[in-house]
Amino acid sequence: MDAQHSDQSGMQFGLMSVSDITQDPTTGVTPSERERIQAVVTMAKHAEDAG
Repeated sequence: MDAQHSDQSGMQFGLMSVSDITQDPTTGVTPSERERIQAVVTMAKHAEDAG
């Protein structure tokens, strides 16, 4: 990161998802492609909101 875009607090967070096609261990339900994409978008929005 260059100085122009550096985080003033010195703290950085990373978010990674491989959008696995696995069953939910509690329900046994496999999420649809739409549900997996929506979950990734939701996580990205929360990460953006957190700064």
